[in-house]
Amino acid sequence: MPCEILAGSLTKVEDKTNKAIYVTHITTKSVEPIAQFFIRTMKSDMEAIKQGKTTTQVDQLPLVSITEAPTPIKPFSNLSVASLQRREPSKPPTESLLKKAPEIKKGPAALPAEIKKIEATTPPETLKQKTESEILQTIDQKLPKAPTPPETLSQKPPAEISIKAQEIKSKKIKQIKVVFIVILGIFLIAGISGATYYFIFMAQPKPELPEFQPPPEIKPPTPLLSINSTEIITIKDKTTLVNKLTSVLASDQPEGTLKYIPIKITEPEEKFISFKELAEILNFNIPQEIMGQYNDQYSLIIYSQKKGIISPFLKNISKNRLCLILALKNSDIEDTLIEWEKTILQDLKLLYLNFNVAPISEAVFSNSERIDITPHRFINLNTSYLSLDYALFQNKLIITTSKESANKILDIMFNAS
Repeated sequence: MPCEILAGSLTKVEDKTNKAIYVTHITTKSVEPIAQFFIRTMKSDMEAIKQGKTTTQVDQLPLVSITEAPTPIKPFSNLSVASLQRREPSKPPTESLLKKAPEIKKGPAALPAEIKKIEATTPPETLKQKTESEILQTIDQKLPKAPTPPETLSQKPPAEISIKAQEIKSKKIKQIKVVFIVILGIFLIAGISGATYYFIFMAQPKPELPEFQPPPEIKPPTPLLSINSTEIITIKDKTTLVNKLTSVLASDQPEGTLKYIPIKITEPEEKFISFKELAEILNFNIPQEIMGQYNDQYSLIIYSQKKGIISPFLKNISKNRLCLILALKNSDIEDTLIEWEKTILQDLKLLYLNFNVAPISEAVFSNSERIDITPHRFINLNTSYLSLDYALFQNKLIITTSKESANKILDIMFNAS
């Protein structure tokens, strides 16, 4: 007759007073009475093996499967939590209990009807008796195996070790080859890039830079007559011209020679000043009729006289005389010159920079003794060998500060013509 087996578990919880309370979970299963089956354990087999005996020849009983569904949990009204708190664990059955179990007769006739039915359907392979070697093999499979140590080259045979070493060596050689190829590629790329840059940018002939050449020197205007020497006066601004010209007039110069004095200004631009600029600086006041015939050429000349000292008391008087020559478009200005005689000394007073000329109340000009050149008129001043002469020759107006300088210039022009 089937019986019910109780299975349960305890769960520990705590109430509000921190006391341990165990909650029981109970299930039941219906099985056949244990007395009808022979339960074989490994204990007897192991004891037989230790004593050197063979295992007990007991027929392999068929496995019984429990097909009945578990019954629902039945509550126990007479159980309390307190009675379950100190439940003792169940003890294994003793030998006396095992002896009391009914003996099971050998052979198929002694088996119950249910077992016979199961035995008829059980395959013969499950009924084979396990041998001692099979039991040991089963035990060996169940026991945990110790971890195998990592395999080393020393544990391998020499042939396998040499093959492994050759593989490692070949891998290292391949790595070295790869590194060498990479480095060689980098050098090749750098070399090709450098060669390309050289042939494209460096190897081409560079355009020759023009050599630094200073700006061409400005040449002074050509003098209007043949002269003996030239001295250029260079000034930064127009205010310094009077002092520079006075210094040149006071310098030594060979007697009877003509020196050409062009004037160059450097600011705001480097150039030789025109006559209009010279007249503005030296305060020359020239009639408009004469300036209207001016042909944009002039020459400032210094002549060194042979005669200049007539007594020891006049030795400080300079022998240098300043002269002016203007080129004209038309020399038909004689009437204008005669009219200009009234103010010409005052209008050209800075021609006498190196002299103190006394003012003349009434200027009276006279004709020169020269017959070959007309008009040639002059007026003597209060200093020996000092006068104002003017003359017209070949569309040129000549103005000097002495008779000797006038005759010198006219002789050169006449001879040149």
